[in-house]
Formats: sequence, structure tokens, C-alpha cells
Amino acid sequence: MLKTAKTEAIVPLHIALVDGDKSVLVAIKGLAEREGWMLDYYPNGDQALEHIPFACPNVVLIDIIIPGLSGIDCAHKIKCHSPNVSVIMLTAHSDFENILFSLMAGATGYLLKPVSQDQVKSAILRAACGSSALCEEAQKALLTCFHRAFAATSIEVLSEREREIMACLIQQLSDKEISEHLHIAPNTVHVHLVRIFRRLGAHNRGDAIRTFFRRCIGSSCCYCRLNHENTGPRPNPIITDDRFPNVAPATN
Repeated sequence: MLKTAKTEAIVPLHIALVDGDKSVLVAIKGLAEREGWMLDYYPNGDQALEHIPFACPNVVLIDIIIPGLSGIDCAHKIKCHSPNVSVIMLTAHSDFENILFSLMAGATGYLLKPVSQDQVKSAILRAACGSSALCEEAQKALLTCFHRAFAATSIEVLSEREREIMACLIQQLSDKEISEHLHIAPNTVHVHLVRIFRRLGAHNRGDAIRTFFRRCIGSSCCYCRLNHENTGPRPNPIITDDRFPNVAPATN
């Protein structure tokens, strides 16, 4: 549920799923029904791009390998048309390039199948609030890229302390956790975050992370250098439940 700014009324969260795997639809539909969320489903990127700009969901879950348009291209086009929509990649691909290029295409989150419904729920709620929702593998990949970027580029975007805080943002640490990790006061963390957002022209943490990598590595369209056509076989994710091979049921 989300609160509207003007009326403080509680409105149902509106999510969309772009995935050709019907078993994933069954799992996400079960989650949406349990939480009282609205759910739209699109089996391919073309249908998603046709309807999402008008439906305006809060969060869109997209697989990288989908019929027709690739998931990363789909995410990029959705963000171009609907910048306020948060995108989470829900995929079996754990390679560095797909993680990085998904983020640069505008994704706020990255989850690896198999994943539990509770993990999906947590990621959706984080993304709906403008925060990043990255699995551990995605965090590691981005931290590696983060350090390589500073070693390979002369672009001075942030101060040394701000870089340390940016690394903490990638790890999804809270203000309190950043304060404890860097041994600085919580108010100091807040001041640095305000400066980081201002320097990067960002409005929230997820936006700051995306903008940072775009500044250090290249333009928002550099992900197009890779071929994301659906030419390879679909990965076989680990089976975690007979009904939901890609999304495990929630825990009690």
C-alpha cells in the first residue's frame, strides 16, 4: 500500500510483470493477491511498451530474456516514456554485464531466480519508495565496477568521503548503518547524501547510483554496445518448489 501525498489516503500498490514464463506469473499473482496489490501481466516487451505508459504502475518486474524485445531494452524504453516507474530485473542471469547494463538502462533493482516471494515483496516495496533493490550478487558486481571506474577514469564526480558513502549506498546500508560503518555522525551522513544528490542531479538513492555509473562509465545508451538479442538458450534456474520453479513460496 502507498500513501498519496495530498490526501494521505491509502492506495493499493500497482505492479506489472513482463515475463514469458507462466510459472513466474503464478507466483507473482499469488504475492499480489496476498498483499492486495494490483497486477498487470505482459508476456513480451512489445505488449509492455504498448500499455505500461498508460497504466502507470508503481513497479515493473522484467526478465532479461523475453520474447521479442530484450528485457534490458524494454527497461530502457519504459524509463524513457515513464521515468517515475521503478523497474526491477527478475532474471536467472548473474553475469556482470547484464547487471551493469540493466542498471544503466534505468533499473532500480536486480533479483536472481530462484527467489522467494518475501524477497520479491521486499524489493518491490523498496523500489516503490525510490530505493535500490539489489541482490547480493548485483551488489558485488557494482562494487567491483565502482572501484574499477575510479581506477580507470579521471572524472572527479565526488569527494573521497562521498565515494565511501556511495559504496555504502550500493550495499543498501541505511543512514544509521553508514554512520556506524564510517564512524561519522548521522547528521554528517545526511549532509553528504544531500551533496551527493545535488552533484549528481539525483532525487533518491537509486537515482544516485544509476547517475554515478553513467557519469563514470559512459552515457545512458552505452549498454547498446552489447548484443541483447534472444539468441541463446534460456537458463535453467534451480527448482525450489514444484509449483513455482523460479519464485519460491513465502515463509511463514
